Amino acid sequence: MAWKNIFKSLKKHEIPDSDNPEISNENTSRKQSSGPEESPVAGASSVHANVRSFVLQKEGNSVEECEDTIDFSLESRRFAVSDGATESVFSDFWSQNLVRQFLSGSEFPTADNFQDWLVPVQEEWKNQIDWDNLPWFTEQKIKYGAYAAFAGIEFSSRTQLDEGRESLFFKAVAVGDCCMFQIRDDSLIHSFPIKDSHAFDNQPHLLSSSPGGNPHLQNQVFNLSGNCLPGDKFILASDAMACWFLSQFEAGERPWETLEFLNEQIDFEVFVMTQRHEGWLKNDDTALMILSWDFHQGSNSDSNNKPSNSTDPGLMS
Repeated sequence: MAWKNIFKSLKKHEIPDSDNPEISNENTSRKQSSGPEESPVAGASSVHANVRSFVLQKEGNSVEECEDTIDFSLESRRFAVSDGATESVFSDFWSQNLVRQFLSGSEFPTADNFQDWLVPVQEEWKNQIDWDNLPWFTEQKIKYGAYAAFAGIEFSSRTQLDEGRESLFFKAVAVGDCCMFQIRDDSLIHSFPIKDSHAFDNQPHLLSSSPGGNPHLQNQVFNLSGNCLPGDKFILASDAMACWFLSQFEAGERPWETLEFLNEQIDFEVFVMTQRHEGWLKNDDTALMILSWDFHQGSNSDSNNKPSNSTDPGLMS
């Protein structure tokens, strides 16, 4: 089967300095800072993000039918994944809008402010729909809105010391069964928000595009904060991949080692199709992001002040 190549290649992306947003953008479509991230840690010069992200539609569906969205923003230092619910209508728009709002650098969503955070996203979704020309079979469903799971993570713009080592502070948010995993020293130290593969089911808590569709949202939002040390890896995944990850971990495997070999979209496609056919991975839209940070030591010399090359991968869905 011929698959549309929607691979985001592995890049080293320099974090923009939010306090000094000078941009060098002559040869790239994604803005880059003109120099390394300034750090209060003596001798530190810059921090770079290594990002690989992939998405593949459910087998038997077209790319256009994929309802998973995964993307990142270097300017806001945010990374996110969302999984639109197949049972609802226009859930692909909804998942895209959730990710776009998060990456925009808006107020970080928490249990206390999530209802307000959703308002502009819900308005955007409503305005995207041609209400006068809806197919008859969607008219009833659309009254209930679209639904999606969501997980996002934000990293601080400056390094700090943690037990004598440089680190980046991070905070994460999740609703539903999209997950974030943190690996350190070849061990899983965070599985967020789900910690058990048996917890995945067909009725996760989801975000609704309908203003009245999230009555108990405060109890369904999970937040996490922590530190990222050199060598740490972060994985964002929609439910099918997250369930596979935890199932492998519970069986005594190190699933992050398997994922480390995924460098090209074709690698991801072969891996996903093989796991599906062997019954280990649910046949569903599947999204994955692998993220790590390079902490570069040294003085801020001219050789360190060259902006890294990048392309704007757009919104993957």
